[in-house]
Amino acid sequence: MSFDISVNKIKTSGCHGIYEHEKVNPQKFEIDLVVSFDKDVSDEISETLNYEFLIEEIINFVQNKSFNLIETLSYNLVHHIYTFISTLGFDTPIEISITVYKPETSLNTVSENISVRYSEKFS
Repeated sequence: MSFDISVNKIKTSGCHGIYEHEKVNPQKFEIDLVVSFDKDVSDEISETLNYEFLIEEIINFVQNKSFNLIETLSYNLVHHIYTFISTLGFDTPIEISITVYKPETSLNTVSENISVRYSEKFS
């Protein structure tokens, strides 16, 4: 039996991009997270992840790191969340997916936003 925990459109900001102004001026980002677990049903809060902790961890990561590419941001964020969940003593995720949206780019005149999705299965 598996469960997917999803948190969508986490709002944060950070300095990610290849242009100098992107490296020094925080921009808006939105993050979708899906964490998949293989576990039994339980109605105890101690048997699941606290979504507030996940959201806080993602916001802090995006705000305090800097990458040229959102591809690199999404990859590193998946691995950071995996390590974070492990430190909580929770069951190991079988898969984590992150989508990073960068809604304010120079391409806004021809697109709504740019996004990158990275997913990794863990065994």
